[in-house]
Amino acid sequence: MALLRIHAVTGLHSMLALVHLLRNQQEDDCHDILFWRSHSTAADDHWMFSEVCQSHPFYRTVNANDLQIGLPRHAGALRWPLELARRLRNDRANIMAHLRPLNQKNLQIELWTMEPHDVPVALLHAMLSGAKRVKVPELIGAEYPSCTHVCLSFCRAAIKRDTNTRRVFDASVGMMSGVWMSPHNGLVYDKAYTFNQQSTWADDCIDLSSTIAPAPLKATYESLPNALREHIAQTINEASGGNSQPWILIPLFGIKDERMFNMWRSCLIRVFKERPDLFSHARVVLKPHPQNSNDAPERLAQSLASALGQPVGLFNMTFPLDFLWHLLPVKTVLAGPTGGIPVLQKLGHPPVFILREVVEDLCEHLPWNDTETWGAEGLRMIIRGCNVI
Repeated sequence: MALLRIHAVTGLHSMLALVHLLRNQQEDDCHDILFWRSHSTAADDHWMFSEVCQSHPFYRTVNANDLQIGLPRHAGALRWPLELARRLRNDRANIMAHLRPLNQKNLQIELWTMEPHDVPVALLHAMLSGAKRVKVPELIGAEYPSCTHVCLSFCRAAIKRDTNTRRVFDASVGMMSGVWMSPHNGLVYDKAYTFNQQSTWADDCIDLSSTIAPAPLKATYESLPNALREHIAQTINEASGGNSQPWILIPLFGIKDERMFNMWRSCLIRVFKERPDLFSHARVVLKPHPQNSNDAPERLAQSLASALGQPVGLFNMTFPLDFLWHLLPVKTVLAGPTGGIPVLQKLGHPPVFILREVVEDLCEHLPWNDTETWGAEGLRMIIRGCNVI
């Protein structure tokens, strides 16, 4: 029987992780439909997302930002069930219109999603109750470091929300819309893919850690459209300032206020004074976090250039570094506990040094366990085995 795989991803990192997975798990007689959703408002992100979509022969791609269920709530408490039912009914009709041409072919259906952070993902799980569920990683380098805790957190949250009032509400909305939503939608999987550790989302776990290697990552990158690769090459050249010096790459993380700004600045100046050998004949390049929304990276580059007495570049690219290491002239990475470290540890190059003050500050101010940020426990797991400087 032919296979229909329905994918739901949020964000550019998740999209690339999915493309990399599909390249290394190819199926014959298979159709792929993609529902994608981006929380970024940057035009470049949407353009890169559309370019990455072209690297895999999807039968159809659907922008899940257009689904009404993800829009802000406007109705009052009394009218909200009717408004929600209308949204669900319209979204169900919209989704089925995309699936109908393939549904007539008697296909086996698989639903490939991450954790149900987003309501559209839960909507797909509610609509396709008979589909085989496949859990895919959110990042190329890792499941959540505290994967077991995150899985249990979702389950506990679902139990907490599963009250008698909620059951009555969901049942009434389900009868009006034909979509039976539940806090438990998207929490049970038949199969799970993982890039670095055993997944706790399913007993049937497929390990793809062998694809975190220079050749497979380069092959995925080279499958991207020429326009996107040319844009990336131009951005790398701009960060290099037109010279051929190797980089000291510094991926920034967590600069949300002046306290964190000053902490990063003083930490990097300290390392420059203590380890001049790391900076010898190299160009310092800052890499803003993909979700950065302020001018802190630009101000930090200017401040460091003045303090260090040498130019400081800015590699302002939201595209994941995981697929770019074969292009970047990086000599050393100085980092906080960022999500890209597991890939660097797997590749073994370039060498990574973890900035002590950054780790101590984040671990002091984060909860020990936290679903959204990985928490202090997850951050410590990321940097395990790395050199701290």
